[in-house]
Amino acid sequence: MFKKPFNINQTHKISGADRKKIRRAVERSLQLPNGSDGLEQLLPTKAGELELAKLPAPSRTVIYLLDGIPVLLDTSSKSDFVPTVTGLWRCPQLLPQVHLKHSQVSLFIVSGADLMLPGVNINSLPDFQQGQLVSICVPGNPAPIAVGSATVDSSTALKLAAGQGKGKIVEMLVHYGDQLWQTLGGRAVPNEGFLEDAVVALDALAAQDNGQKEDANAAAAAASDLRAVVCYSSSKYRQQWWCSRQHS
Repeated sequence: MFKKPFNINQTHKISGADRKKIRRAVERSLQLPNGSDGLEQLLPTKAGELELAKLPAPSRTVIYLLDGIPVLLDTSSKSDFVPTVTGLWRCPQLLPQVHLKHSQVSLFIVSGADLMLPGVNINSLPDFQQGQLVSICVPGNPAPIAVGSATVDSSTALKLAAGQGKGKIVEMLVHYGDQLWQTLGGRAVPNEGFLEDAVVALDALAAQDNGQKEDANAAAAAASDLRAVVCYSSSKYRQQWWCSRQHS
């Protein structure tokens, strides 16, 4: 959705009464239980300043910002709500989490690619329906890196994995590194596993000595080395991903 730079047409603050209405609409749209802790974390009842930002026509997308950070989208201005990545960092468990098979798959996700079945850890697949919103996570890192719409339900995905194991499983909507994150997200990251061009497990960067972290220079060197390993080891997956995309 935000692959290219964009402009904001207009913004305005949202009153307390309107915030309550939006919370109820989000609760219905995402099918959250009444009084969900996740909803309170995503869109607090009172805490923080909530603003609405509209994109220029013909787009109907509305962005909701909490204290200046995008937490929620309405893709049609008709209560078709999508939590942003920065929003889900406040409540990682809000949506079903689809975990990647390896951290190197994140290279393609943060570049805007849809998620193909060969890149999924099928053994930890949650239950979801076709068209349902899901979040994408790297194994060993609890913070979602993307949000998308499932192109098949989970039972179909399992059947496909047992067969040829090919095809698209999630169509991406927003992701870490996209223009929404760059323009309004403050380029923030939830933890040190979020590198410039990939996301890795937290323990992959945890250089510790007798339970203490190494100094900042050693940690930076470890991150640099790991980035090189991630890029090098992704070549095999890149070929599998491209073939799957061509035949999906």
